[in-house]
Amino acid sequence: LLDAGLDAATDAGWMDAAVMDAAAQDAGMEAGMEAGAVDPCLGRSGLLFCDGFEDPALASWGAPVATNGSVERSTSRQRSGTASLHAATGAANGASSAARYQAQVFGHIKKGELWARAFYYLPSSVVIDTFFATLRAAELEPPSFGCSLVVRAGNVELGGVTTRFTTSSPFPRDQWTCVELHIVIDANAGVCEAYVDGMIATQSPMVDTLPAMGYTTLDVGIQQTDTAQGPVEVFVDDVAAGPTRVGCD
Repeated sequence: LLDAGLDAATDAGWMDAAVMDAAAQDAGMEAGMEAGAVDPCLGRSGLLFCDGFEDPALASWGAPVATNGSVERSTSRQRSGTASLHAATGAANGASSAARYQAQVFGHIKKGELWARAFYYLPSSVVIDTFFATLRAAELEPPSFGCSLVVRAGNVELGGVTTRFTTSSPFPRDQWTCVELHIVIDANAGVCEAYVDGMIATQSPMVDTLPAMGYTTLDVGIQQTDTAQGPVEVFVDDVAAGPTRVGCD
């Protein structure tokens, strides 16, 4: 899905606000809020999914996926409420690792737009040897075509759209960071974009973004790592998705 051999550089940092989607003006910039913050989903209408990991049973999610890793609800760190999701993978072992939860959110959607939002906390102690993937929207059925945000040591990029599109700004450390995916679904003129803390970080040109079975799933945690990536640890909180932008406020 990540097609590691194909990189295409874009702007030398987060793209200037002038090229942001118009909705970015309303996105808000509350990403740095710590415990006690208000869940950004509360009181909002039109969402397809909203979860802050407050339910100990994690009933909104399917079974966890943990390959050389672990993923569970944690009360040791949270952006809002009392809990978040803690995902961790082990040492590189020549295979891709994963530690994620998945929810069936989008219902095989094949047209229009979709937005997904989550807050990630990446400790500075994590050494990024190659890369790992974070938030992903995809089809449920194989080959699980979709779009994700990939974190490297010095930049972030899009994964899952054949060619990866990068920026040179690193992912923030030791703070809650708002991550958004925006997908315009089309077999010829589709677009995938990733936003970090309300500003567009990287985007594809017009490409095929239409899975054969449509978009259904949303993955959070560590979606997968490169086979040479060492241990990774992240926390995730305040996940939301819908047909229009949720934003970070």
